[in-house]
Amino acid sequence: MAIDDLSASAPPSRTRLDKRPAISLLREHLLLDDATGTLRWAPRKHACSGRIAGGSVGNGYRGIDFFGARLLCSHVVWALTHGAWPTNQVDHIDGNRQNNAPSNLRLATPGQNCQNVSKARGKSSRFIGVSWDKRECKWVAYIKIDRKLRNLGYFANEEDARDRHLLAKQQIHNFEPISRRGEVAAQLPSQVNY
Repeated sequence: MAIDDLSASAPPSRTRLDKRPAISLLREHLLLDDATGTLRWAPRKHACSGRIAGGSVGNGYRGIDFFGARLLCSHVVWALTHGAWPTNQVDHIDGNRQNNAPSNLRLATPGQNCQNVSKARGKSSRFIGVSWDKRECKWVAYIKIDRKLRNLGYFANEEDARDRHLLAKQQIHNFEPISRRGEVAAQLPSQVNY
């Protein structure tokens, strides 16, 4: 396999992710565009010099094969920007897994990273944590706490239920949940009772 070839059907394996090269080696062979997060091969280091490094590795992420290690581009960008490999998961703030701009990346625990998942298809609501209750004929907001689903209340409109869910998520998970429309929950009322 060539150094910048990646199979679109094979996500990175855990064993290969553990073989992280020295950051000095990354800096020697890769150039980072800070505005876009695009990685390019350094001039005179490869036959591919100047070309975009890496490709799609499945599930919308970009990755790169680098001296026998398959790495996610978001982790490489983090390492090049911060001078150290990420100690936790790397969250894409805007939810776009292709957007590896340093300003769009933040460290997150697995639990925090799950707070920014996209809404599943086929649900009654446009929003995560909200659904239509046929019996009550209202929108219900809910959140999972310690693996148990908690009802946050019933609402006449979907947006109020979403606001309650985002507020609860912000208070419980101590993480700034970001709506996929770019809204931040900090503008919501200050307290929710569970």
